[in-house]
Amino acid sequence: MNYFDPQKRKEYEYIEPFIRFYFPQKKIKIQFPDLNERNKKAPDFLITLSNNHKFAIEHKRILDEEEIRKKHNLFKNVSELQKALDNLIAKNKDKIKGKYFLHYSSNLKITKKNIEKIGENIIEEIIQDKQNFHIKNVGDFEVVCHNEKSDPDILLAITSDAKFINPSDIIEQCIKLEETNEKFNNIQANKRILLITNNSGFEEEDYFKALAKNFEKLLIYNIDEIWLLSPKIDTNIPPKLLFTKKFPNNLLNSRIKNKKELKLLEGLLSHLLELKDDRINEIILKNLKILFARKDPHKIFDNKYVRISIVTNLGEWLGKNKKYDDLIWLINTFINDPDQADPEEFKEIEEDRNFIPISAVTEGVAYIVHFLALDNYISKALYYTKKLLLYRDQRVKYFCLFPLLKISVNRSLLKGYGERPRKDEYKEFYKLCFYMLEFIKNNPQYIAIANFLCKIFLVYTDLSTKEAKKVLDTLEYIPESAPLFIYFALYRKRLLRNQKVKFNDKIFQKRLKEILQKSDNIMLKKEILIEIKQILDKHPEESDYLAQYIELSKDLFND
Repeated sequence: MNYFDPQKRKEYEYIEPFIRFYFPQKKIKIQFPDLNERNKKAPDFLITLSNNHKFAIEHKRILDEEEIRKKHNLFKNVSELQKALDNLIAKNKDKIKGKYFLHYSSNLKITKKNIEKIGENIIEEIIQDKQNFHIKNVGDFEVVCHNEKSDPDILLAITSDAKFINPSDIIEQCIKLEETNEKFNNIQANKRILLITNNSGFEEEDYFKALAKNFEKLLIYNIDEIWLLSPKIDTNIPPKLLFTKKFPNNLLNSRIKNKKELKLLEGLLSHLLELKDDRINEIILKNLKILFARKDPHKIFDNKYVRISIVTNLGEWLGKNKKYDDLIWLINTFINDPDQADPEEFKEIEEDRNFIPISAVTEGVAYIVHFLALDNYISKALYYTKKLLLYRDQRVKYFCLFPLLKISVNRSLLKGYGERPRKDEYKEFYKLCFYMLEFIKNNPQYIAIANFLCKIFLVYTDLSTKEAKKVLDTLEYIPESAPLFIYFALYRKRLLRNQKVKFNDKIFQKRLKEILQKSDNIMLKKEILIEIKQILDKHPEESDYLAQYIELSKDLFND
């Protein structure tokens, strides 16, 4: 093998391991067309085999060292500042009222010497209740969120004016696919290969994302293969195949079969779905139906996050485009997936959070069921919700509340609606709601589930007095139950005059007054008064009706 050439360049050091890998025990000749072709663009290397087969190779290095260095130093210093703040907060807990989220300017100037002093200045400004402040020779800070209910804390978050490092964008800029294609078009070769050396430390996922964004271009570009190389010249890490020209054509024709192409599909799939392109989604759906008819998804795609992406991204697209039969196929395909959330992630549903990310396949399945909770498919939604609620873990139960809420809104579509005693589908729906209520009664630590149940029972309008009492008895411990107290006490009977269900609102009016007068649950009292304020803002004509409840807690209302 002739590896030497008088015009050898820096790129050669990076591609030599690839040449040994790709052309083992073959006699080759290496030329440098881009140096020889002065009048037109050409690739970096042309490799000729003894049988005269030619391989054109273009080499790109992914590097944005200056930008990465600046951001790395900023985040490193901010992390140290956060540690200093955490220590100072512990000493000033009595003075810091709740949790603060601070934006900081992207040109923040922090050194190891002044970190402690900056932390002290931030604490001083927060104690003085400053919303925007400037620290001399450091930068600007802004309070973007303040939660008085939470324990004392100050969290730093970068501002929107800062440029985050977007790996896939940097990769896209560096590999210059259009220019690479032009170079390959200017040379005769049997195969054209783009090599990318990962000098940046970006993840393999970032490269797949960059290629997915250019999927339509790669369909027509004259690039046969794309490989990712290790930045270490003496490494034993083999090159990683990212793309072949045959792959998109086989995908278009639903002919993805061999292990190599399945691996490419696994790498690209979630990023292709993120494009939200109707044509690409149709192609993916067709391929997945063929693949999953042979094997279960987890036996084809080891990566759980790829399966989560299929369920959530493809499921959402199917739901929004009213492809309900395909959505049912997707749910049936993934409903028994063995993936489960990490035990640490169960803590998320114990917190008062507005957003909990999907971290397991069946959580995504439970979520997308809500698209079926309408018209002729609500029976299916009820069936899947019941199956997942009764036989899955607590996080799956949480995501089942999305379809349960939508079923509650559209419950008039259920068989048996309006009949007493309850029967058919409406009875099943009722049992699921109270099953979850009983679950929270026995597991009150799952605050996120309890909060969600408040929304469900707020739109559930035909509860009896006894049932409504059970709801309030169970959910009274969380502030989010405030709208339920107001609804049952003041508006349920007033707004729904013609219901067959007897309802004694006097019991709930008495209970509402007792809470405002005597309860130690200050947060619940405050939330009730906030709700009353919001009603008065929209409907000032309600002031006489609500006056007695405002009077019961004047001190809180005036705060």
